Amino acid sequence: TGATDGIGKAVVNELAKREFNLVLVGRRKDILDQIVLDLKRSGSRIEIKNVPLDVSKEDSIAQLIEATQNLEVGLFVAAAGFGSSGEFKDLPIKA
Repeated sequence: TGATDGIGKAVVNELAKREFNLVLVGRRKDILDQIVLDLKRSGSRIEIKNVPLDVSKEDSIAQLIEATQNLEVGLFVAAAGFGSSGEFKDLPIKA
């Protein structure tokens, strides 16, 4: 879910309360923009950068590096996930 829902969004809110500047990553720019608006409306003065991308895509990590290469990143939270079914031993190595 990245920064837009579930655990990722909860982490965003907690880090914002602690005045961490944030880079938000998620597939849906509209939801990322809404999170920024909500944080600003709550009085937050942190710096927030949105990076809308799908981390399951092959070139997504290169895009994320490019978008953040001039930032000092002190904490990285990986909260995006996916689901599979079946026996772990039977899952393909390449996702």
